[in-house]
Amino acid sequence: MCSICPALSLHSSSASPAASTCTDSASLIASNLSSISPLSTRKNVSFHELSSRSSASMTGGATCSSSSPELPRLCRPLPPPRAPTFVAPCPLTRSSPFPRLPPGGGGGGGAEFLPYYSPPCPPHPHAAFRLEAEPPPPPTPSHHAYRTTYLSARAGAASPGADQGYHTLVAPPPTPWGAPYADSPFDLVPDIVLIDIFSYLTTKELCICARVCRRWHNIAWEPRLWRSVAVSGGDRPLKGLLKRLAGENMVCDAVERVALSGPGLTDKSLHLLARKCPHLSHLRVLGSSGVVNVSNTGVIELVSRCPQLVHLDLAGCISVTCMSAQVPSARQLNIQYLDLTDCVGLTDEGLHTVVQACPGLNFLYLRRCIVISDAGIKYIPSYCAQLRELSVSDCTQVTDFGVYEVAKLGVSLRYLSVAKCDQVSDAGIKQVARNCHRLRYLNSRGCEAVGDVSVTALARSCPRLRALDLGKCDVSNHALKLLARSCPNLKKLSVKSCELVSDEGIREIAFYCRGLQQLNIQDCPGVSLEGYRAVKKYCRRCVIEHTNPGFC
Repeated sequence: MCSICPALSLHSSSASPAASTCTDSASLIASNLSSISPLSTRKNVSFHELSSRSSASMTGGATCSSSSPELPRLCRPLPPPRAPTFVAPCPLTRSSPFPRLPPGGGGGGGAEFLPYYSPPCPPHPHAAFRLEAEPPPPPTPSHHAYRTTYLSARAGAASPGADQGYHTLVAPPPTPWGAPYADSPFDLVPDIVLIDIFSYLTTKELCICARVCRRWHNIAWEPRLWRSVAVSGGDRPLKGLLKRLAGENMVCDAVERVALSGPGLTDKSLHLLARKCPHLSHLRVLGSSGVVNVSNTGVIELVSRCPQLVHLDLAGCISVTCMSAQVPSARQLNIQYLDLTDCVGLTDEGLHTVVQACPGLNFLYLRRCIVISDAGIKYIPSYCAQLRELSVSDCTQVTDFGVYEVAKLGVSLRYLSVAKCDQVSDAGIKQVARNCHRLRYLNSRGCEAVGDVSVTALARSCPRLRALDLGKCDVSNHALKLLARSCPNLKKLSVKSCELVSDEGIREIAFYCRGLQQLNIQDCPGVSLEGYRAVKKYCRRCVIEHTNPGFC
């Protein structure tokens, strides 16, 4: 009896050739089974168990004889084992591969589906996906054009199972940051020329240019370009900017002019300027009620630490009431320009402190400081004898007595505005005309008590007058005739809402003041088309402001 195939023992005694054939077949099966031991080992099935299973299945009626030469299915010789074939992941897309059948095993007894196995990135079997060890250097195309290149494949080599899609396109490596543009005309411009060009840019535009490239970044932060700085948005932007501009000694020596605006501005900005900018000469703070929170503390520290400060604009800082409370009395500030417009908290005592600390003032603007009266105005000529321009517009408590004190400035006064000071009359203006005969500009708009007496005094004493605002004043044609003949260099004139002015007075002004540039005749019922045409005839460059739709 055959120990391998029991079914063969049925004919072993009757037919010896068949027995020898079965013996040969059994030895062939045993050799094939031993050759596939790795597969049986992987499936945890031993050789003896596989032989017993084969014997049990063959006893169910299958026979091996000379008349039936075909062997059962399990008794057929298996093909020699082949190494598993895998599709490695694409080195570019890393797409997951699928297992493939061995060649020639698409369907049949000896083929079986191999499990997925991912080797540690073997070489790709297809030449089209192989990357060379050292790829050639990329071309140098224009930096404004995006080019893609195909991976080179061997001539005649094809990949039947590879996807020739978008993953075969490779972008060139990025250009190193800061590399110059070969086709940029700015590469031919020297740095000194670019610095001159950047000097015309604002602070915001310089910050934008600093982000273009490394070269522009270095040029944009040149200290000489930051002599004038304009910052808006509160304390934080100014802090970051000064930190960037500060050198090794943590001081911004180049900054000379600073303009601050926007909500959120507090005394911290002034403290920062006082510490970082010792050479500060101009400071402008643009604010309004509820937006800027600048007080006396910040102003005092600023003027104390910045001895070169000559221009200070604090318009709209309602919390500022004085400026030199902590400055030693022996020291005087060098401020020449001071604008305290809309500082409604400024009092007569505060004004006294200001003018006492700033004897070199040339320009002082106190518009809408409604608390100031004649008591505070009298300190101005006492300490600021060189004052050239003074504005007390909308200071309703100022009267003729205050104007008398202003007239003591004498020939140094060039500009005076008492607009909407309804308590000022001809007496005060006449005193100014007599003492300040070099006066160039006078604004008495809204002073209804000012009339022909004041205009006559100005015409006789101030022949250098260039601009005069008589809106809502009680003036007539007679005063305009004297003014036109005595002040031929008049450039600007306003007679808005002067009901006594007619075409006769306007014609005299146009005939004698040929260089008139601006004329306001709004709400003047006595001026008709005849007066309008006279101005157009003699003053060709004059801009006429009127409310009559018939003028053309």
